Amino acid sequence: AMLTHANLWSAAVARMATVPTPPDSRTLLVAPLFHVAGLGRLIGQFVAGASVAVQRGFQPRAVLQALQDDGVTEVLLVPSMIQMLLDEPGFAQYRLDGVRRVIWGASPISRALLDRALAAFPQAEFVHAYGMTETAATVAINADVRQGGARTESAGPPAVGVETRILAPDGSEAAPGAVGELLVRGPMVMQGYWNRPEETRRAFDRGWLLTGDAARQDEDGYLYIVDRLKDMIVSGGENVYGAEVEGVLARHALVARCAVIGVTHARWGEAVHAVIVSRPGMAADADALDRHCRLQLAAYKCPKTYEFLSELPMSAAGKVLKSVLRQDHESRRAAVAAPAHQESQT
Repeated sequence: AMLTHANLWSAAVARMATVPTPPDSRTLLVAPLFHVAGLGRLIGQFVAGASVAVQRGFQPRAVLQALQDDGVTEVLLVPSMIQMLLDEPGFAQYRLDGVRRVIWGASPISRALLDRALAAFPQAEFVHAYGMTETAATVAINADVRQGGARTESAGPPAVGVETRILAPDGSEAAPGAVGELLVRGPMVMQGYWNRPEETRRAFDRGWLLTGDAARQDEDGYLYIVDRLKDMIVSGGENVYGAEVEGVLARHALVARCAVIGVTHARWGEAVHAVIVSRPGMAADADALDRHCRLQLAAYKCPKTYEFLSELPMSAAGKVLKSVLRQDHESRRAAVAAPAHQESQT
């Protein structure tokens, strides 16, 4: 994505207009600087005349040590990093009262994990920043996460200079509260994709950037990101958003981390498949998870199958690689089906 100096400057100023950065701010950066979240935060600190501490990669113990000993006042994390910090043995022994702000984004966070984080950093302001590479990491900012209420899980209103639209599947404007594709426009939106004119053309609709995110917006303009459209599961003609199912699974005591994907199903087209990392010392129990889901979700949203792994595949930026999970599942499916297919040909 081609980002100009003006794109990056606009994004940084828009963030600071909502969440001011004091000159004594010291941010710990563990997101890679080739990722727009880390780069954007670095630029914002420079613009404000503040400082940064940088770690090469994410190691929970090293992060906790830095938060305690290195004068860090702010930290930028993704939900998987927050989870690993809170699960680190001895977490409660670290003195973290110097952390004044926790900024998170990049992927949905379950309410169960957010509640744990709010309790673990009672003195800190929590900020949800939503953006993407194509917008220099800025679209919306929710600085009211700790206030509670219905907007706790919102991405916030559009940042200064950002315009938003929600389009229904038929291309019309979605009504307030209805889910559709989020479109954005503003001075932080990219110039296009490097040497990919066709992809650039498909990314825009009459000057509006198509984000590929399913979202809804309330009457006051607050955005709620539902899921990536490419991760939406269509099972028996019904739309299932994996993030909603993950939020329910995360509330079960067995689950340390989880991911929900759509897999090929002969009858339903796609079926909901849950990949679970169990908490240490707890045995896999698909039946217990199924009962838990059926108490809180419509039947068509409940996982049809469960898989238990020791770890989830992660990108360098800390996002779960659902594409890898889908590929692995389909590869195993093909391997199981191959002998029967070969036999039928003989």
